[in-house]
Amino acid sequence: MVDRAAGMHHNEIRTQIERWRLRPRQTQITPSMTTIYHIEGNNNRVLTNSEDHSVNVLVQTTEQIFVALRREIESKVSSGEVQSAILTKLSALERAQNSPSFKERYAEFISTAADYVTLISPFIPALTEMLQKTF
Repeated sequence: MVDRAAGMHHNEIRTQIERWRLRPRQTQITPSMTTIYHIEGNNNRVLTNSEDHSVNVLVQTTEQIFVALRREIESKVSSGEVQSAILTKLSALERAQNSPSFKERYAEFISTAADYVTLISPFIPALTEMLQKTF
């Protein structure tokens, strides 16, 4: 009956069915993954599936560090009492460079700016270096 209705021999139909059954199935298309890199700071680089053993040396004057930190605070902390308090502590810290009171001013600045640690974290190594010099 199939031979007559399809106009094909049953072996040909069986072959077509087997080819269809054995045909590789298309896998579901998965959405492509997107990797986003946030690159900031000095001497940055992007490494994917590799290791970086390089050493970066960046020389900045203390004046440049304080200017950059002040700029970050002014641009990214909302104007008002909080920004004013952080900038006041920063000015006191800057004036206390190379003096025994630097340690106290450092602690006050970090305490005042604690809610903005992600903002000031790039500057902490340089400030800590200044702190080491006061001992």
